[in-house]
Amino acid sequence: MAVTKEILSLAVETGDALLRNGAEVYRVEDTVMHILEAYEIEEYDVYVLSNGIFASANENKDDACSMIRHVPLGQTHLGRIAALNRFEGNLFPRMFPKRCVDTFR
Repeated sequence: MAVTKEILSLAVETGDALLRNGAEVYRVEDTVMHILEAYEIEEYDVYVLSNGIFASANENKDDACSMIRHVPLGQTHLGRIAALNRFEGNLFPRMFPKRCVDTFR
């Protein structure tokens, strides 16, 4: 469960940073799903609202994990969104630790 939790946490943290900085809901959802797929998580559900992220992974396995994140509405920072989009676009499994995402909070 630890690995699934870390991967889901990375995906949700990235989505949180995007949403917090003004990214569109569909883009946040797409990014979270791309990160989960990059780490070979095949069973997942992601639902994003303008102020929250709901995500679960590997529901039918022993390492199942779910997360709910409230994201307060804030200002738009297009530079941060662009940086996070580059991060997601260049994502390769296990190369970007969670601390990279913390830079954008």
